[in-house]
Amino acid sequence: MRWVVWFWLVTALAFAQPAWQKLESQDGRFTVSMPGVARSSVVPLPSSAGSLKQFQFLVDQGTRAFMVTYLDYPEATVKDLGPDKILNNMLEGIKKDGGSILQEAELEITGTVGHEVFYRKNMFYIHSRLMLVGNRLYQLTLAQGKDQPDPDAKRFFDSFSVTR
Repeated sequence: MRWVVWFWLVTALAFAQPAWQKLESQDGRFTVSMPGVARSSVVPLPSSAGSLKQFQFLVDQGTRAFMVTYLDYPEATVKDLGPDKILNNMLEGIKKDGGSILQEAELEITGTVGHEVFYRKNMFYIHSRLMLVGNRLYQLTLAQGKDQPDPDAKRFFDSFSVTR
């Protein structure tokens, strides 16, 4: 009888785990693995460079959410400001928007310099990677309600690659 209970418990846990899906965006020129099927949307984003379109891919699991976004800056903006200034402006935007940065590090991602940031905003803990590839800004985000590292964060972040 004990093995029957064990079998049902293991089976239930296996089905409770979300199935990871590979997301390939030809328009976004990237691939990534996410724990479920992502919903996509386009959000207008006002900026000092004019009105931009932010493309979003979201898997919302209630207690945590995985999201990939990208937007294209005008080439003149990237040339005038440079990648470091654009990424630093993103970090400043997190602070101005009520985020409290807990950790931040510069790192090389997909052959370009990026930033990894862990911050708290309201009751959420947000782990993000930001990278500028040419004039395209990518942001990978895992938001959750706890401050403990999520074991799926590495899988999510490491699965991201830019396609050309």
